[in-house]
Formats: sequence, C-alpha cells, structure tokens
Amino acid sequence: MIKHLHGKHGITVMSDDVAKIFARDIPGKVHVYEAIKSSIIMNRSDFYDNCLNDMESRQFKLDAQQVIDVVTSAGGIVSFAHPIEVQKEYGIDFPDILMMSKKLSNIGLTGLEIYHSLHKKHQIEEYLKIAHSCGLLASAGSDYHGIHKDVKIGQLTNFDFSPDYSYITILNRLL
Repeated sequence: MIKHLHGKHGITVMSDDVAKIFARDIPGKVHVYEAIKSSIIMNRSDFYDNCLNDMESRQFKLDAQQVIDVVTSAGGIVSFAHPIEVQKEYGIDFPDILMMSKKLSNIGLTGLEIYHSLHKKHQIEEYLKIAHSCGLLASAGSDYHGIHKDVKIGQLTNFDFSPDYSYITILNRLL
C-alpha cells in the first residue's frame, strides 16, 4: 500500500508513520489512513476510494485451493466471507454466488457468511438457500474493523430486523 500510494498518487508516507503502521499486529488500510490523515486532505472514505481501491490487488491474491488447504491443514474452517461485496464488485447475482459456492465447496469450503452488517433480510434469505443447497455451514460476522468503521463489534445487521441466531451453524459448532 505504501509503495502504491507513493508510485501512483505521489503520497509519501514518512518513516515515523511507517513505524506506526508496522507497530500494529496486523496492519491494514485503516492504520495507513490513521497514520497519514493529518498530512492529506481527504476523509477516510475518500482516501479508500481515491487512493487504495484502484490498487491492483490481484497480484496479491492466492489460489482458492491454496487458501483452503492452508486453513484446513491448520485446523481452521473456511467460510466465503462478504458475498455481498463480491456481488457489488463484480456485478454478479445470486445464481453466480451459488455457482461459486458449489465450486468452492467441492474443494473444501466449509461455510458461507450469511449474516454481515451490510446484508439485508432478502439477501440473508438467499444466502441461506445457497448455503443449504451447497451443504455449507452458515457463518456470521459484523466486519468490525475498530472504531474507524460504522459498525459495532458483533453487529450482524444495520437494518430493522434481528438475526435468527439458530441459523448460524459455525458459531454453534465452535461453542
């Protein structure tokens, strides 16, 4: 991210700021923004949209089979996170998510994120159908990233309904 900001946007992250960023256990874009926000004239959302979202992330992506193998060999459970974000980014619909989920379940995918702070009730219902159709566990996550995001830890929806926790099989299974 630091190289990208400098090379593509002419934003130099000073060495003190780099030290702040790498002092984090798992540094991310929110930490980059927090470290340099006083030296740029953008709010967090504009910074992400204008300076980071154009970063070619495909160069960092791993093959799905590699990820599944590594996670499962460490005893982890692999869940398809943020399907709503995948739909938005690639302009795909529920049948496409179903097809992706089937392919991934055939190579070891364990779950599908049903509840997410951005999922509306009708989307949750569709994701539940997909999970059931593919034999996947239903996972949930707030996508909480600290105080810098408009969601609270454990908040599974931003809409006017309460989650049905009986559907969340991964949490039930782990407890």
